[in-house]
Amino acid sequence: MEFVFKDLKASQSWAWLSLILAGVLVTFLISSSALSDAGQGGIAIAAYAALAVYFWPCLLKAAHEDHRHLLTVIIWSFVLVILGIALSFYAFFAIAGEDHVKYDKLLNVVPVFVAIWAAAVGWLIHFKLTTKAHRTNNAFVIIMETRKSAEFLKRVETVSRHFPPGSKSIPPEYEKFFSSQAVKAILNDPTTTEGDKLKAEAVVSLRYVLNYYEFMAVGIKAGDLDETLIYDTIHPAVCALFDRSKILVDFISNPDNPGGDRTHFCELKLLVAEWKRRRTAADASALAATQ
Repeated sequence: MEFVFKDLKASQSWAWLSLILAGVLVTFLISSSALSDAGQGGIAIAAYAALAVYFWPCLLKAAHEDHRHLLTVIIWSFVLVILGIALSFYAFFAIAGEDHVKYDKLLNVVPVFVAIWAAAVGWLIHFKLTTKAHRTNNAFVIIMETRKSAEFLKRVETVSRHFPPGSKSIPPEYEKFFSSQAVKAILNDPTTTEGDKLKAEAVVSLRYVLNYYEFMAVGIKAGDLDETLIYDTIHPAVCALFDRSKILVDFISNPDNPGGDRTHFCELKLLVAEWKRRRTAADASALAATQ
């Protein structure tokens, strides 16, 4: 129920104008006694059309959101359907008058539209819940890979040994290994010291982990992963590692550097920034609740 009313905050000015127009028409319909029956039916139809114009962008936007917005679509589309049915009968008898018998078959259209609405809502519910299940399953697989994958765990252990949690940045002596070409040359050079090889492998491992998180960020943006599940599970580790690796990320995303490209880790940057804002807001809310 969290979004049932929040989703009705239309961003388009014309939608709010339509809602105001619907209110004006309904008020006029109720207060005016001089209107003919046909006029009342026409005003009722116009008011309903204005109300539908207001709801349309809100329901369309909610339908494109995740499963948490399903109730918005179901409840308010149901309200529109009920109002539409009531209006159909009211307007029909008001406009047709005593000749309504000639046009009774027109009322058969009403249950057809109700059946179409029910089928559409049923399909939307099935689609959203199925998509939610797939996103959750994919996110679970991504998270479990960080716990079970031997390769990932090996890389993380190397990163933790050279750039332990709590450190602010990568030590300067590792910067000469930021370039992939430099790392390749160093690892293939028989005169390279064991210490330099370990440092080069540490940077390679760090890039591996960052690339994994970038893949995760792309999946979240594409809607293939459940962001909330991933955020609740590993966001502190992801944000902390990204902060420690900032100079490496800046080097790799700088096109002036060898092999650099500004698109490297672009989705991870945006995701970490969003998660930090989310965490700050959550901490502020928790602090306010305790005071």
